[in-house]
Amino acid sequence: MDPQPAVDMFSDDNEAERAERTSLLNELDGLVDSALFSRGLWACLRVADLGPLRRIVESARRNPVTVPGLDYSLQESNLLRHWMQRTRESSQATSTSTTPPQPSTPTRQGVSDLPTTLLKRRRDTREKPQSNLCRERDRNRCVITKSGEPVEVAHIFPFAMRGLQTEEARSQFYSPWKILKTF
Repeated sequence: MDPQPAVDMFSDDNEAERAERTSLLNELDGLVDSALFSRGLWACLRVADLGPLRRIVESARRNPVTVPGLDYSLQESNLLRHWMQRTRESSQATSTSTTPPQPSTPTRQGVSDLPTTLLKRRRDTREKPQSNLCRERDRNRCVITKSGEPVEVAHIFPFAMRGLQTEEARSQFYSPWKILKTF
């Protein structure tokens, strides 16, 4: 049986772009003298757009603290924890009790017994304020094509990051949104 082919994350890159990306990452690795940084940073660098990746490499040529600074900023922003929806702090305490631990979130027992209209209404009311905020922020235009109505609103980031959309959250020094713009 043939093994499954590897998924190519950069199938949109042409051959020249792939070669440039590889060259830039190799150069960056050389600039930091193969120092070890977080896997999260290298993952962000690997999927970064070529323009920002070029700027990061150029900055690293001039300033040796560029990459350690990016790594620190990425860790302080908790971007990866938010993106992976692992935002709750885990307890460091150990228990000697034989009682099985209770789930940290209530289970949804009997959900199948609820009428589907009630479930739909609950979902709609949860998403409606978010949709309205998105429409207001984007001035009722598609963020990609800039076309007007009709516009569908979709979450293109994890639901766990919904609280990071406030002006206060976005203005924080280590805002995950600011860090994302770097890449």
